[in-house]
Amino acid sequence: MRTSKRWLTLAGCWAGCALAHAVTPMVSLGDGHGLALRADGTVLAWGSDTQGQLGVGRSLVSTVPQKVAGLFNVRSIAGGGSHSLAVRQDGTVWAWGSNNAGQLGDGTSFDRSSPVQVQGVTNAVMSCAGGIHSAALKQDGTVWAWGNNWYGQLGKGSTGWSAAPAQVLGLAGATSIACAGNQTLALLQDGTVRAWGENSSGQLGDGTTTDRALPAQVVGLSNVAAINATLAVKRDGTVWEWGYSEKGPILVPVQLAGISDAVAIGVAHGGTYGTRLEAIQSDGVTWWRWTAGATPELQAPMGKLKGTASSYEFTLLLKADGSVATAGLVPDYQPVPGLTNIAALATGDWHSLALDASGNVWAWGDDAHGQLGRGATLTATVPSVVPGLSNIVQVSAGDGSSMALDQNGSVWAWGNNYHGRLGDGTWVNRSAPVRISGVQDIRILAASPGATSMALKRDGTVWAWGINTDGQLGEGISSPTSSVPLQVAGLADVIAIAAASHLLAVKQDGTVWAWGKNSNGELGVGTTSASAVPLQVAGLAGVKSVAAGGAADGGHSFAVKADGSAMAWGSGALGDGPWKNGQLTPVPIPGLTNVAEISTSFWHTLARRTDGSVWGWGTPWYWGMGSELGSSARSWTPVPVTSPGPTQGVSTAEAKSALMGNDGLLYMGGANALGQLGDGTFAEHPDFVLALEPGGAGFLNLASASPAKIPAALQTPFFVSSTGGITESSASVATTTQFN
Repeated sequence: MRTSKRWLTLAGCWAGCALAHAVTPMVSLGDGHGLALRADGTVLAWGSDTQGQLGVGRSLVSTVPQKVAGLFNVRSIAGGGSHSLAVRQDGTVWAWGSNNAGQLGDGTSFDRSSPVQVQGVTNAVMSCAGGIHSAALKQDGTVWAWGNNWYGQLGKGSTGWSAAPAQVLGLAGATSIACAGNQTLALLQDGTVRAWGENSSGQLGDGTTTDRALPAQVVGLSNVAAINATLAVKRDGTVWEWGYSEKGPILVPVQLAGISDAVAIGVAHGGTYGTRLEAIQSDGVTWWRWTAGATPELQAPMGKLKGTASSYEFTLLLKADGSVATAGLVPDYQPVPGLTNIAALATGDWHSLALDASGNVWAWGDDAHGQLGRGATLTATVPSVVPGLSNIVQVSAGDGSSMALDQNGSVWAWGNNYHGRLGDGTWVNRSAPVRISGVQDIRILAASPGATSMALKRDGTVWAWGINTDGQLGEGISSPTSSVPLQVAGLADVIAIAAASHLLAVKQDGTVWAWGKNSNGELGVGTTSASAVPLQVAGLAGVKSVAAGGAADGGHSFAVKADGSAMAWGSGALGDGPWKNGQLTPVPIPGLTNVAEISTSFWHTLARRTDGSVWGWGTPWYWGMGSELGSSARSWTPVPVTSPGPTQGVSTAEAKSALMGNDGLLYMGGANALGQLGDGTFAEHPDFVLALEPGGAGFLNLASASPAKIPAALQTPFFVSSTGGITESSASVATTTQFN
């Protein structure tokens, strides 16, 4: 048996070095952010910061590493879903980022943009972070856990989340720990492994698919040197795997063929559905990569490696020289900095919004109601920045209206204010953003294609305003309207929302709730009666996001589940066959897997998969003559959409689609009568086109201040811009045509 090895995983140093005081550099990844621990005990962070997980004051995103303020003498780090952990040399644990289930352990559920000390944990030697839970290992070998506990991942014998750490029951003599999406593991001094939490895909390795709220032994593992989610390295250098795989659950550990003398392992954050796994041999040069359940593949040398960390879409390699290399959805590794994190986009019926990495909002298309925020010009065929907004983290577009959320949780609105949909207490249209005073501390916005708006607060409550003819405000009555936000009755612990003529909410337990219009079964409750209070959608569990679409004469709904499958109900093109007039309860969409997000309008729907591909169904505007599905023809079931490559975001509205590429460029398809494609023309196109920078200087790049060059072959002969104003009694417009 070798005794000289230093066993490493993405969570750091194990076994013989767990109690050492020397700082070992390491890397860790959350769902959308990265962490690096330097030899001087300071921590660097980069990537998404929408919930404060970078610890740098809730910037929207950082594409280069930044120092986490106030942290020093750190010995280990851990990245979770949208939160981060650090253990200092004095044994205290510090946390920052998302805290909706108490995963920061500070006794609250408030997000933190700078590190706060975890309550009641002392003498800690390491920590780990799951999707929305956390754990710490103390020097005495006990394990303490806090945060989300849907599946018993806190190990306290019951479910129910906790914002304060509690000792895991029935466990002693632990030497290291690991967290995945909804499960926790511990390696004991005798070389055996215990696991608890979610077990739907056999990720606890106990031979069953039964969730465990107390530690259970992983079957058949002994002499283990290191663990990480559903991987283990034995002291003989062999690697063992269990849990989720594309071929079906692996219920007990199996040895991976071809790997020997391994000293470091990495697994996708979340573990259960992760597909990127790595192992590094003791020479530091030989390393393998594979997907769950597949045969490991030997990789090209990257120089000498010390460790590896993975999220669902990214991999970090820590090199012996202290540098870090990364790869995302493409196979080529690049040095950090080099990560790009595009922000967001939104489409209204006749205008479009985009959010760049600097927190600026861009708008183009119809401006008859002031929805571009530039003084009620008639139209704009190229995007321009909305004045008066900064540090924006989310945008949402409705029918002639726009909303933005800033990093402080404040809501800004402008455009059409019919039925009070802007929420400023009036019915007056706004051609410049106004701050909505009735709601604060907002996390997510959703503007509907009708006249209702909604917002999700960080405390998990939902608020709505605008039209209420079908009970869309969820207050129990169908009063005509409200121009100020009202709290939706009886909803708490909500994590996602969507709005159309009906409204949807996803709770922390994965259930879906619906209210409002229901003429075609869009509430999914088995009837066609509207509801003025939220009702639970029948037969849905494990949902992570929803999408709502439709028009005055009917709507539909989609749900994306944690396993990447999708469900649909209501009327229209649901993706499961010909156009339906009323599907009253959810049905699965056949053949659609690994879904990351869905966006839907009345006529068509787009789904982005985790590999960055886009699939669509429905019918383009004018029954197949538009380019909302790219060059694809009308289809009632999902088909690949012609896209430029891996895509980071999709958005739809009536007669329009937007795709945000990994390169930061914005691709638009659909109707263009009011310049809503942003390509500088009013022309219809047979496929997606690129949105332009102001003045046609280049293609709009949301990830960079520098526009992408326009190749000569793609230059249009001219582009058109217009200015003017419109009131109830008069309108004026001036048009400028620039020839290239």
